[in-house]
Amino acid sequence: MQVVRACVGMKFPHGQPLGTEPRLEEIPIDDRYPQNLYHGDMHGGNGKSEGWSLHWQLLPALELTRRVIVLIGAPGDFREHALIPPVKLIDFAFTTQDSQGDQRNLMDASRHMLNLITGQSHGFDNMRKVYKGVETTAIALLPYGGQIPYPTLDPELRDLVISCLAYRPDNRPALERVFEICKNGVRKGAAFYGRNAHRETDEAVRNHLQQLLFNVS
Repeated sequence: MQVVRACVGMKFPHGQPLGTEPRLEEIPIDDRYPQNLYHGDMHGGNGKSEGWSLHWQLLPALELTRRVIVLIGAPGDFREHALIPPVKLIDFAFTTQDSQGDQRNLMDASRHMLNLITGQSHGFDNMRKVYKGVETTAIALLPYGGQIPYPTLDPELRDLVISCLAYRPDNRPALERVFEICKNGVRKGAAFYGRNAHRETDEAVRNHLQQLLFNVS
């Protein structure tokens, strides 16, 4: 959700001066012209810990390898960050304006989501398979031999990453649609996940974040 908000912020930067009160990124309801900034450097890292490839290097103000593109901030005053601390994109040295900037940012972000889900590095290549009528490069998330990989993964999140990694750009969802799906997704309670509800409680999420982000050694 927060990475998608970052993509929204790059498409519609608020343009306010330094010191302005922080606010959550939203799709503007006015006729603001999109700036379509493309980050250009959502790279992966080589650091690994606890079996996780930390391609997003999600560590609080720490540099895991030579470069960091994401920092974890303080919760602040937003309810959305009461459980999950805010993610902050940095390193905008290669940022440019690009008419397809929002789609390219989503593509990069989705590739790194795939890396986090699988614990492996997945670069963009020409390998693809058809899923629900659309060619996608997210092969690692597709059913195979009657088995669904990563069975505890939210099926809606699975489909979203798969669709955002569609081989043809015109088959990928618009940023606005992805933002809507993510907003609805974070409103799901633990009970939504049935027998996996114990993995989705606030306490379980806090413990997972503690191990993944803050107890890395």
